[in-house]
Amino acid sequence: QADVLRALLSVHPYEEPAYDFYPLKNDWAQAGSGVVGVLPEPVPEQEFLYLLKDVFNLPTIRHTKLQNREIHDVALCGGSGAFLIPEAITYGADAFITGEARYNDFYDVDSRLLLAVVGHYESEICTKEIFFDIISKKFPTFAVHKSAFDSNPVKYL
Repeated sequence: QADVLRALLSVHPYEEPAYDFYPLKNDWAQAGSGVVGVLPEPVPEQEFLYLLKDVFNLPTIRHTKLQNREIHDVALCGGSGAFLIPEAITYGADAFITGEARYNDFYDVDSRLLLAVVGHYESEICTKEIFFDIISKKFPTFAVHKSAFDSNPVKYL
């Protein structure tokens, strides 16, 4: 705030500008970066991973060692969501899905949950459909078009 005020006053040296500062507070407790959910029925880990491959249309999926457990509670944060691994563990999730994770993140989960890394682009591409639907419904007379361009810089062999 002090830096902004100094900059404002520096460009108005001969007059006093009118200004106000409004703090931005988010009192909505459900705001956050990730989501959690519960599968209708528990699923064996390997079956869960195959399901993720199908849902996200993946040629490959990175994951931690299988522990012969069933997956029921799932936490998810697309993109670079590995920073939420501790919260997923605290929540008691059986699996955490994200787009990116560091090498050491696979060690850090220490068999407390199944870490599944689906790819940054792959974890976020579904938002194109979601935003298309929201904008189309909100503005029915507005022409909305989805790009068919694949902007994923990561390729798989």
